[in-house]
Order: sequence, then C-alpha cells, then structure tokens
Amino acid sequence: FEQWMKKFPIGWMRIAESKGRQVFLVLEHRNKLRNWCLYVRASSRAEVMEWMLAKENRVLIDENHKKNQTIKWFQPGKSNRTFARESFEIVRIIEGELPRSKYHLYDASDRGEFKTSLLQVGRVRKESLKKIKVPEDENQYMGNLLKEFNSGWKWKFPEAVFQFGICMPEFQRMYLLRCLYRRADSEKKFLGWKVQFLKDFSKSEDLESPFWDISSVESNALEKKMLQSGLFSEDDVQNANTPVREIKRRAEFQIQIDELFN
Repeated sequence: FEQWMKKFPIGWMRIAESKGRQVFLVLEHRNKLRNWCLYVRASSRAEVMEWMLAKENRVLIDENHKKNQTIKWFQPGKSNRTFARESFEIVRIIEGELPRSKYHLYDASDRGEFKTSLLQVGRVRKESLKKIKVPEDENQYMGNLLKEFNSGWKWKFPEAVFQFGICMPEFQRMYLLRCLYRRADSEKKFLGWKVQFLKDFSKSEDLESPFWDISSVESNALEKKMLQSGLFSEDDVQNANTPVREIKRRAEFQIQIDELFN
C-alpha cells in the first residue's frame, strides 16, 4: 500500500475550471472497441446531461457522429478501464488531468450551436503535488490524512476534491478515493465520493474509474471506513452522491438517452 500510494498526490485537489465553471469529460461507450470523448464546460454534471438531452443538440448523440464534422469528438489515450454499462459517462476533471495539448471545449449553456474554445493546456501546481507519507501504522496514516483534510482548501472556487487511499485486505484490494466538497460559509459540505483507481493485490495494472467493478459489499465497507474516519457524517450521506444513488442516476440518464431514439 505504501509503495502504491507514492504514485499519487494526496490531499486537496483543484477541480479543472474554465471561465469560473467546471470542466467535464464526456465519454461515449456505445462502441465496445473504441471510445470517443469531448470536453464540456458546465456548472454541474446535471447541466451536462441537460445539454446532451436538449432537442436542439440531437446531433451530439447521433450514432453516426463520427461522419458528422459538426462535433469534434476525439479518441482518448490508452487506459485500463472496463467497459461501462451505459452509453455515455460524464466525468468531472481535476486540474492535473487536463490534457497536455489543446482540445476543443464545448459549453453546456449552448443550444443548437456548438461553438468551441480551446481548452487550457494542463499545468502542474505545487499544491496539487502534495504527498503524505504513508507509515505502516494505519492510525498514524489516518491522523496525517485528517490533518490535511481539516486544513481545507485555499482556492476561491467553491468546490474541491479530497484524494486519499484505503487498503482493504479483506477484499485483497487497494482503492484511491475522491470525495467532493462544497464550501458553505466556513464549513465543508460533503457532496459525494467515488473510487478513481482500484488495485488488486494479484494484478499489476491499476483499474481506472472502476465503477462497475466494485460490489455493493465493498462500497458499503469503504463508506463505513470513511464514516469512521470522520471524512463525513451519517447525515451528510443522506443527500450525497453515493454509489447507490449514482447507479440510479446513470440508469435514469440511460433511459432518457434511449427515449430519444424511440
């Protein structure tokens, strides 16, 4: 676990932004052999969904979009991901994940037109590279982690991601997790959590965004461990985007996508 965690920055991470709004990556999963992507600027994931479902934007989800030059989709770089169960996946991007070359950026407020701006090339900030030493003693590790968590983030943008790792020997797996928070007055409001990378003890490769590869038993165990650590409370979870709610959200979005073709 200590060696694995050395690969990742730990602590508060800046969400990628453009003109004061967040940057999302939309991945198309309808072709099992090849994914397509585009970047979009929006205030929330819900706004991206509305943009994709808008009647005026039907060309966005046209299955022949590769022949239609109106939308400039691109192929992502290679990564170890399992095939998703939905047609489209919407991912919030943190600043360190911005591409190192220029890409077209769409705006989710547009309807019937697809003006693009150039997505700012990714840059590395010193605060995004913070590493927390991972001692063998789990309590000491959690103490270091919580000290960083309680310090909060210094940026003006109202939302930020807290990244950290958890090892679960009972599942023979390690997890790199991200929790999303919004600043409300002087408090941190918990908005949801996800697993960003998964590492099986028996496999060499990390699995990226392994949403469909984690059982409900695992999710519950991870959530319980985070609750015990004080990263959020039982009350916080009631309205947050947990894996159970995310499954429901994805299913509802897929139904809306399917209805557009019926």
